[in-house]
Amino acid sequence: MPHRYASTDELSPSLQGESAIRLRSDLGEFQLRVLEESFFVVESDPIVRGHDPNQLGRVIHAVLVSDFCDDIRIAYRVTATHDRLAQCIFVDLPDSEQTQIGQLIRLLEPITQSKQSSPTTKAAGAHTQSQESGQSKTASGDESEYHQYETESDKLKYALAAVALALVTVLVLLGPGENIVVRDGHLSGVQVAVQPDNGQRTRSQSTDAPNPIPNSSTNPNDATIALADHLRADHLQANHLQASALHTAERNDHHVNSIDPIDVELLHTKQELHRWRARERATLQAIEMTKKRLDNELRLAQVELESINLQADAAKARLDRVAPLIKDNNIGASEVEEIRLAVSNAAVQQKKQLLIIEKLQFERDAADQDAIIQANGISYPLSEIQSMTASLQTYQNRLRRQRDQIAGSTADVTDRESVAKSLHVMQSDDVSLRRPPGDQNVAGVTWASGYVSTDDSQQVEPGQVVQIDVPARGLKLQGTVASVGNADDDPRGDGSVAIAVRLQSIHEEIQPGEPLEMSIETDTGFRKWVRGIFTSNPTVVPQQSDSTP
Repeated sequence: MPHRYASTDELSPSLQGESAIRLRSDLGEFQLRVLEESFFVVESDPIVRGHDPNQLGRVIHAVLVSDFCDDIRIAYRVTATHDRLAQCIFVDLPDSEQTQIGQLIRLLEPITQSKQSSPTTKAAGAHTQSQESGQSKTASGDESEYHQYETESDKLKYALAAVALALVTVLVLLGPGENIVVRDGHLSGVQVAVQPDNGQRTRSQSTDAPNPIPNSSTNPNDATIALADHLRADHLQANHLQASALHTAERNDHHVNSIDPIDVELLHTKQELHRWRARERATLQAIEMTKKRLDNELRLAQVELESINLQADAAKARLDRVAPLIKDNNIGASEVEEIRLAVSNAAVQQKKQLLIIEKLQFERDAADQDAIIQANGISYPLSEIQSMTASLQTYQNRLRRQRDQIAGSTADVTDRESVAKSLHVMQSDDVSLRRPPGDQNVAGVTWASGYVSTDDSQQVEPGQVVQIDVPARGLKLQGTVASVGNADDDPRGDGSVAIAVRLQSIHEEIQPGEPLEMSIETDTGFRKWVRGIFTSNPTVVPQQSDSTP
């Protein structure tokens, strides 16, 4: 049965509702504000609340309901939100539904144009009435006619002045902005798509670069990370054209069922962190046991000291008792010597026991500070373990952020000789690889990397123009910012932020790792707004007017 579409004459009565087109899904029925062939804008609090800007939106099935045609079944994904509005892209839209949407847009264009031109018509009518009233008043006055009309030459002068002012304004607003210098820029690599003859999908391959740069610190995976970040940035910027092409492209893919290398490293780090935390708990228990042992030894040493003190007191008392006998020579010399020796021995034992108590007390105080006294000095095993645990926790958090950044992205990366370097996709995703490595000789996207300061990174956004110089070869190239790193990561420890740049063209003689001089052209906020006016022209869904025309 062919689809029913209302004629242009039927449109006006149907626009008395709040909106000409509505989106109906499990969340409810909501009003469309903008409709294009690849995306639409809908006003819906539930849809806005359910969107996470840090993740790729899920595919939602719904129906476009209109008074002008049959219901259109669609699948869409939310790409951006603002206040109560959500921007969505169509996903896997069949040709029949695509045709229906195109016809619906063409039906809405006369309504949109008539609503946009009505204020102008009213203003023109009011201006005409004002002119007629002014002319009637002038005709009844005494002033001469040359005060009421300007000469043609004066009008021409005013028109030329207005045009010159407009040109100057456009040049100022749309001219080049402030340039940000990129430090340590270098070519990262070239990305091309590959597919083996047997159709099997390769999850990850690693091989040395065919022409390595001597003394180069370039990471061979820089291009992979840059590409993954760029794809994620495209999703966050709601680049509906690329997303639509991704979902409507021809696919003949196999299931990817292996684990991502980042997930493997994350698992190893988690296991290592678990072992160090177990050592931390064991060390804490050992320190507590040491404290209890030292407390017991201190109590025993105190008791033993009291016993030695009693023995010393008894020896002194015995010596005091025999003192008169010694004076009268009524006791033998050997017996007196034995008593004096007992007194001296008791004094020595007292000093020795005091030293033992002092040593035990020192060890007990050290245990309170989580330190252990050993033969070769003092050690702090708990602090060392806690430092290692904190370092592993930080590394684990960084791996999780990297995993989240590349989640949902597909990247096939090779060098100039078409050797697959690595492949980053989310588990259970499909990848499209089109040629065997041996037959792939066409370079694809070329990437460059560099660093900007943390302050400058606040002005850098994906899509900005980058001017690139190759000093060693006297070449000048141009590219665009693909992605901007996280300022909290600080990969070099000097307060810098990594960026990835996609080059528009490349010369075969430039090798990965070669130094580049790059500068980024930034836009001011007002200039960016003016550029947006001239780069977007969506079809607005007609809304109900406040007053009857």
